[in-house]
This record gives sequence, C-alpha cells and structure tokens, in this order.
Amino acid sequence: MRKLFMAGMVEGLLSTTHIADALSKGKSNSKGKTSAAAPKKKKTPPPFKWVNKPKGELPKGVSHQTFRSPSMDVDVGYCIYLPAGYKAADQQSQRYPVVYYLHGGRPGSELKSVKLAKYIHEAQASGEIAPTIYVFVNGGSVSHYDMPQIGSYGEWVFVKELIPHI
Repeated sequence: MRKLFMAGMVEGLLSTTHIADALSKGKSNSKGKTSAAAPKKKKTPPPFKWVNKPKGELPKGVSHQTFRSPSMDVDVGYCIYLPAGYKAADQQSQRYPVVYYLHGGRPGSELKSVKLAKYIHEAQASGEIAPTIYVFVNGGSVSHYDMPQIGSYGEWVFVKELIPHI
C-alpha cells in the first residue's frame, strides 16, 4: 500500500514541479542572467471519447475492455487489472474485492492512471496487499459528473452501468 501511496505522491510532485516551472517568470541564460520567458502555446486537448484504445503495451495483468451503455447507446471503455492466478481453475469460486479508480482529471480517459497497475501488481506479488481487482474508469467529459446539457453521464454510466457490468 505504501508503494501505491508513494506512486501517487511522486505523480503529484511531478505535477507540482511542472506547475512551478510553468509559473516561473524568467529563465537564466548561460551567463546567469534572467530573461523573460517566451509565452508557451497551450495545447488543444484532443476531443473527448468514451473509448480510448491503448497506444502500446499495457502493464502486466491489465486489459482494455468496453461495454455498451444502454443509457447513451455508445461503447464505453475501461481498463481492468486482474490479480495473478485470477483465471486459474482452482480460483474459479474465489471472490475478490474490487477497487474502482476514479482518477479525478478531465476529460475522463480510462487510460489516464493505468500506469499505477505496475505498482499494484508489485504490491500484490510481494504480499503487501491482498489480491484485488482494479478497474480504471472512463469518467466522461467532466470526470464522473452527470452533465446532461453537454451529453456527459459519467456518474450514471459508472454507478448504474459499469459496476453491475463488472
């Protein structure tokens, strides 16, 4: 569990460092003198999608899946980490706790925090945490809130559709 906490802290520190760099008013040149920083162009975020196919290999134990949302009549993506031995014949009757990871960022791609699965896998393999299923959720265009005026139903899809699907 400490590794997972530390991974989150490192991710937060990286974000904090990035913000501090972005807020700095000047840069030092090779002679140690400060000059005004050139304004950076803001990247236009890609349009929101309910399904975000992984680019490259996913962490060990993770697969990308979709289900059909009856309320929106669209496919919705999620990533799921299954603990080692989950599919073994002698484990078929065993039940596992499930953690639904709500990343808190906008937009709600299911791939946003899937890299944490590496630390989850290591913690489970070492016995630090019990075998647990982790689901990385797509939270909609405004991150797990329902906003019918813009056609985003992140809360509804998560609570009423994804949880029963899993």
